[in-house]
Amino acid sequence: MNDDNNKNPVVVYTDGACIGNPGPGGWAAIFYDGGGGAPSSSISGSEEETTNNRMELVAVIRALEALPPQKPVRILTDSQYVQIGITEWIVNWRKKGFRKVKNPDLWMRLDALAQGRDIDWQWVRGHADSRGNILADELASRCARETAARIKYLPQGTKDKRRVFLDTETTGFGARDHRIVALGAVAYVQREPVGGEIEYYFNPGRAVDPDAMRVHGLTDEFLAEYKPFRAHAQAIADFVRGAEVVMHNAEFDEEFINAEFKRAAMPPLAEIADVKCSLQLARRLHPQLGSHSLDALCSHFRVDRSARAKHHNALADARILAQVYLRMTLEQMTFALPGARANAKPAAAIDEDAGGDVPVIKAGDEELAAHEALLDKMKQETKVEPLWRRK
Repeated sequence: MNDDNNKNPVVVYTDGACIGNPGPGGWAAIFYDGGGGAPSSSISGSEEETTNNRMELVAVIRALEALPPQKPVRILTDSQYVQIGITEWIVNWRKKGFRKVKNPDLWMRLDALAQGRDIDWQWVRGHADSRGNILADELASRCARETAARIKYLPQGTKDKRRVFLDTETTGFGARDHRIVALGAVAYVQREPVGGEIEYYFNPGRAVDPDAMRVHGLTDEFLAEYKPFRAHAQAIADFVRGAEVVMHNAEFDEEFINAEFKRAAMPPLAEIADVKCSLQLARRLHPQLGSHSLDALCSHFRVDRSARAKHHNALADARILAQVYLRMTLEQMTFALPGARANAKPAAAIDEDAGGDVPVIKAGDEELAAHEALLDKMKQETKVEPLWRRK
């Protein structure tokens, strides 16, 4: 491990947001590793019922959990509640066993994470001229808004089924001898990206095979700065729990995830989530294609894959997979209006012998032309003949 790299702190901007307070909220952390410029990575998430202070705390906690404990960190937060709490109030809270303290579960969790670490806690004025704070605020606020919208528009009684698109990068082939070095996932609800996303890098405890490194570009020196998979296993399991997890060539990713979960004394993926393989789905829906690789499907469905032009990236590939899946399954959609009653009765049948004429309103020329234009657009985007034109 490079000792000089350990002296340079990772700069992290954190923020939380809440609509209603209490109400749906979001949190975000923006990482800058190596000075200024563009952020190196980000993590975010949301909760349906929370407070602004809890989201501020969760953002800091998840940021520290994502970084190796030996790495110096500079955390910049616009929450004086967090900054003063962890640097001043925490001493008395700890002596009193966190009694009569709001959010004791999160404060105890943060206190434990901060022990023995080199952390520079800084307060930054919110909504000012700090680019990192602005990005964190925008991401946290977006998570809160999307969660609020999802809650509002889900029909009452509908189960909130999340669909998580997930990808991994590894040290090589074969889960018995190799390890996961990166994992990225993005969650959708009702075909909308409102479930947050995660991105982790891991120290595999072994060298990366040259062939694998040419695919993802992750070096041994880079990965040495991160925690092993088991340090994040619980957070990953919590993110996918109860969801439908879609992976391209799921057999490969699932084997590696199960091996990592087993080392962390956790159950296999299939016991906490519903695993689906987009590769098998593509072969079934589009057998005419010569290749069903993610690149080939991107070309077929015209999905932008520039993010993986040089190297594969787990989070970028998960986002790309989501777009491919949405276009590939476009014709399988069933439409339901938000708020529609699940127990609504069908309209009464027309009695043809009841007398009177049933009016038939035909589409005009302009409406027919607009409909044909829409079908042309659907065919152009999906490369599949729309149902309305099939014999």
